[in-house]
Amino acid sequence: MKFKKHLAAITVIMFFCNAGSDDAIASSVDPNQLVQQSINQFNKISDYTCNLDKTVHKNGIIHKETDIFVKYMKPTHYYFRWETGKQKGQEVIFVAGENNGRIVSHPGGLFRFLTLRLDPNGRLAMKKNRHPLTDSGMEKIMHLIETNYKKSSEMGLEALQYIREDRIYERDVVVMQGVFPEDQGFYAHRIILSIDKETLLPIRVTVYDWSMTLVEEYIFRNLRINVGFSEHDFHPDNAEYNFF
Repeated sequence: MKFKKHLAAITVIMFFCNAGSDDAIASSVDPNQLVQQSINQFNKISDYTCNLDKTVHKNGIIHKETDIFVKYMKPTHYYFRWETGKQKGQEVIFVAGENNGRIVSHPGGLFRFLTLRLDPNGRLAMKKNRHPLTDSGMEKIMHLIETNYKKSSEMGLEALQYIREDRIYERDVVVMQGVFPEDQGFYAHRIILSIDKETLLPIRVTVYDWSMTLVEEYIFRNLRINVGFSEHDFHPDNAEYNFF
């Protein structure tokens, strides 16, 4: 009988200890501070490379593209190469102020010898995108995070919430979200961020509208920052690329 009483007491103690442990983890993470650190960190970097997976919901169609190799250098230098899928081998370059403001691109497959110069805001360039190439990638995500965070702070909203700590794509992350009201000028209703503990940058961003429909998701795998890119990394004449 005494043993059962002791066991019951131990069980109750363990229950309260475990119940409090999640609260302890949550209280150790200040989502407002973490977002500000992420913004500050991105402002300090000069370039990055990654493999991008993206899902975009546009005009009732869900477009999914995976394993896009990305190079980015501030202020506005982009290089993309599709590594898998129907577009495998496609390459895209955009540098602000060069090529008459056009995207330089060529498709993959049989038509890889065809070089195109596209309007970044044109129908073809925007077909599967919600944002033009001139304003895309992690820099667009960070801009959205910063503007929505600042707006919610000015309005006195407690928009940011800690969710959990996790491990995704072999990286330790803090998962948090921003929840914003409708008809107040915010970009979306819910933005879920998985922020890498080491780099302090988001490696997964998922966005929902006010009907809780998925709007877009971006995953930045194998992210490396401050690689040391030069102008040559964003020129069609680079021997590593297949522009003709």
